[in-house]
Amino acid sequence: MRQILLATLSLTSCCLLMQGCCKILGACMSPDQSPQASQHDNWSHYGNEVDAHAVPQVAMGALGDAKGQVKVEGTITEVCAIKGCWMKVTSGDASPMLVRFKDYGFFVPRNAAGRQVWMTGTAERVELSIEALRHLAEDGGKSPAEIAAITKPEVQVTFMADAVWVQGPGLQDPYRPIGQEKCDPVDSGTTPVK
Repeated sequence: MRQILLATLSLTSCCLLMQGCCKILGACMSPDQSPQASQHDNWSHYGNEVDAHAVPQVAMGALGDAKGQVKVEGTITEVCAIKGCWMKVTSGDASPMLVRFKDYGFFVPRNAAGRQVWMTGTAERVELSIEALRHLAEDGGKSPAEIAAITKPEVQVTFMADAVWVQGPGLQDPYRPIGQEKCDPVDSGTTPVK
């Protein structure tokens, strides 16, 4: 009995010590946090670890001319209602821009619309096919009539984010794929435009 009591006390002491170290070092995540997300100063981070201070900031309206990795700030206007695998972001007078996530490797919370966002990645001018636009409209919760009204492709500047920071508390955990996934209708329906 004495050995069981000593083992229990040792295990409890070890757990308390580990818990204290984690709090001091900030190294532990709560069990309900997504492994692809971390929080800092009321901002949730998704995607790759990037030193955002080392990336040049570009205004959303100037992204069509941007080369290489840049940082963009804006407001999320819409998020894919199915997985959070894309979002639309606007800033100032700029039209909402489609933002996708590098290698389909991370997603954002589906309740992130209306929040401030910082993101790093690359911009590209593309033509989105009718199929891709209809797929995005369907994922965005548009009505069948709105989807049917899409009858021609569109050329637009899109953003491939490798890291995203979303402001504010109360964000849902993002969707977590079980295996490698991709979005065929958008991938095959997106053509770079020079």
